[in-house]
Amino acid sequence: MMIVTLFALVLWGAFTYALHKRGLNFFTFLMGSIGTFLFTVALLRDALYNVFVKVLMTILSLIGNLTHTFESYIGANSITVFHKTDALSFFISYECSGVIEFLVFASLLLFFPTYSRIKKTKLLLIGFFSILGSNLLRLLFIIYTDKIFGNGSFFLSHMVIGRLIYFALIIALYYLVFTKPHVELRKERTSHA
Repeated sequence: MMIVTLFALVLWGAFTYALHKRGLNFFTFLMGSIGTFLFTVALLRDALYNVFVKVLMTILSLIGNLTHTFESYIGANSITVFHKTDALSFFISYECSGVIEFLVFASLLLFFPTYSRIKKTKLLLIGFFSILGSNLLRLLFIIYTDKIFGNGSFFLSHMVIGRLIYFALIIALYYLVFTKPHVELRKERTSHA
């Protein structure tokens, strides 16, 4: 399986490079971003999950220990929230870790033609901490909503409101990094024409 993946990786790299050399920027961006995302998920999924969840759980553990409002178990990647006599435990899975959102962001940024390599590196770090922070806010919202309103609020706080908060913050990041600079560049080019 690894040989097939490596062969596909080389083929994708050669094809993307050929598109770039021919000046087909849109197709380079498209093929490069999609390929980077797929290969990174295939090859680094578990390692990235471990990094993201370890950072999230460490921060949550510190907050839980300081506030005594919930317990987090770093080794189990789980959080327990107590409300009166009830307890709710939930697990930070791959889908909840922020890895997918970060990989999409990083894949798009890598092939986005507007920025220099140095600027892309800075934005990659900003994106990492922004996505991690957004996810942390989402998790804290879920924790404290369940702490205040009890276990019956978990579905609404996790599946609806928490996701809306998280995705709104991610869209704001994408707007600031991808859309706004591109629009400003187009305005600048049309005003000089």
